[in-house]
Amino acid sequence: MQAEGGQADYGNVAGAIYNRLKPGNTETNGLIQSDATVTYGLGTKTFHLTDAQKADKGNPYNTYANVGLPVGPSVHPARRRSMPPPSRQPTTTFTG
Repeated sequence: MQAEGGQADYGNVAGAIYNRLKPGNTETNGLIQSDATVTYGLGTKTFHLTDAQKADKGNPYNTYANVGLPVGPSVHPARRRSMPPPSRQPTTTFTG
């Protein structure tokens, strides 16, 4: 969530992820589609992903190709902070 928005946006980012994972969401089909998770799995910090990188199901953190949550946290546990609850907005976009 930290990479998808500033601290003031964390609730909205959490809400968007929650909405993207909802069963029956035909807009995202259960894909979070976060550049931050893909780059974490690649071990890089770039947000200029190629189509091949987005399609690679071999990256377990690839939320463009693999449905649902990644296999683990995509931030070092020492850096995690308490996150606010997801907002109740119907959006699937990370920031407004």
